[in-house]
Amino acid sequence: MADINDINALGSGFEQFKSAINDRLNEIQKKGSVDPLTEQKITNMAGDLVALQSTVTDLAKKSNRVGASEANADVDAHREAFLKFARKGIEGNLADLEAKAMSVGSDTDGGYSVPETLSTAIIEKVVQINPLRALCDVVTSTSENVKFLYNKKGTTSAWVGETDARTATNTSQLVEITPSFGEVYANPMVTQKLLDDAGFDVEAFIAAEVAQEFARAEAKAFLSGDGVNKPKGMLAGATALTGDATRPYGTIQHVVSGQAAALPTDLAAFYQLKYSLKGEYRSGAGFLANSTTLASLMSKADSQGRPLWQPSLIIGQPSTFLGDPIWECQDMDDVAAGKLPLAYGNYKSAYMIADRIGIRILRDPFTNKPYVGFYTTKRVGGVLKDSEAVKVLKISA
Repeated sequence: MADINDINALGSGFEQFKSAINDRLNEIQKKGSVDPLTEQKITNMAGDLVALQSTVTDLAKKSNRVGASEANADVDAHREAFLKFARKGIEGNLADLEAKAMSVGSDTDGGYSVPETLSTAIIEKVVQINPLRALCDVVTSTSENVKFLYNKKGTTSAWVGETDARTATNTSQLVEITPSFGEVYANPMVTQKLLDDAGFDVEAFIAAEVAQEFARAEAKAFLSGDGVNKPKGMLAGATALTGDATRPYGTIQHVVSGQAAALPTDLAAFYQLKYSLKGEYRSGAGFLANSTTLASLMSKADSQGRPLWQPSLIIGQPSTFLGDPIWECQDMDDVAAGKLPLAYGNYKSAYMIADRIGIRILRDPFTNKPYVGFYTTKRVGGVLKDSEAVKVLKISA
């Protein structure tokens, strides 16, 4: 019943929050200012709502976990051999079973690719932690020397009669995009004594520890990575005030807050941010902000006193801002002069994540005795695909 109680608490908390917003509006109308106690009350309630919404979101992630599919005999044998290697360091015929299971093969320095079940568990957990994994375009590659052609939509069309001459139309404008790759690693450690305990789930331990570190590193890189031994982040490049018609490809449009070192007080900036995105992208679009910015956005209301932020009371659905989903992403900027704390876009169109096939593990019982380390690596790339598909709010100086 904990999930139902959390949802009910979120609903009742939001009603109280709306009441506090109305109180603030009434104070402004009557006195021309707001009592500091009222402002503090709203700030505290916003923080509580962020925490409750996160709890409901976490429940959704847990309930949506996909169970492992029925594995074939080769995959099962690979998994059993890998777990024996993880617990005891006995390699046996792991390399042969790895090849039969159609994995990518052993690494040159003695590492092994993880079984399909463990790889799936790690990726699923990373998706649960890092929203960009679920929102962006994700492709799989067997090589890092990979290039993609992106269509800038230069093709035009025309109307003609049945016997009219067909004049040439503009052709597609294709650009070549290349993801910047890097190797992300984690090195969870556990004692050999615990590994010897048959009740210890080594597979679940590795999946949880590795996923946490991979997700943390990836989330930051997918937003602001410089492309040096890591993905080039979606918001790492230049931004400009100019619109789509005149802005160069690869440059994201920003909207200024109009308020020094603060979020806009005029709601027009938020509407401009949303509607500067072409209609073709707005289906499936939404906002990105960290929890601090999200709490500040909760106090924004329209001229009728109706909050622009609405909580989600449905497990699996995000809360909304201006009627569109808003996802919490802790690596978004805080509100400060020159920063980009709020994004709005269709992230599947905007950004590509390129996963190199295979996650590898090197078992290390020597470096930090009595602990056994599981040095786990994965290669991943990223690149901005369509700079027209995302807009950002830039805080004025």
